[in-house]
Amino acid sequence: AGCFPEEPYATGVFWFKKHFLLGEAYASKRLVLRFDAVNYSAHVYLNGKYLGFNDQGFLPFEMELTDEVRFNEINELTVRVDTRRKQGQLPTSFYWKNCGGIIRDVCIYCTYSSYIDDAFVEAHADGTAVFHTSIVSDMPLTQRIVDKDASGETLHERLTSVCGGEYAVETQTENIVP
Repeated sequence: AGCFPEEPYATGVFWFKKHFLLGEAYASKRLVLRFDAVNYSAHVYLNGKYLGFNDQGFLPFEMELTDEVRFNEINELTVRVDTRRKQGQLPTSFYWKNCGGIIRDVCIYCTYSSYIDDAFVEAHADGTAVFHTSIVSDMPLTQRIVDKDASGETLHERLTSVCGGEYAVETQTENIVP
């Protein structure tokens, strides 16, 4: 079965519309619209304003709503979905039956205005690693970085202070023990 029960393998361009209301309690938060999957491509609008495009099919994607949402009013979310698979898009099997549309959950979540945008570890064969963190903040922050050995003993401790804005922090760590 596909996203359209009456036509489970329909292909083409489809429009989805949803109305929602958010109270004033969310006005001080960062609001993010998350799609867990839309096959194959999506153009997203909120209250008639274009938010963005995604063509990653099976992968989740997010769009910022903070500046576009209307509090204590009805908001209209509109999504233009093209379910036609382009040459080279996965899956490439001839036997694949198309299941396009909004095929996974959609939600709006909120965070504080300061948040970790991305974080990952770059591990090296020599036992060192670099921790990468991308942080967005509208106020000064202090980041505490603590390196511990396998027994939990503190090896290094550093504080990094920054003013508001978007910034990246890279921390080098040595002798990581699995």
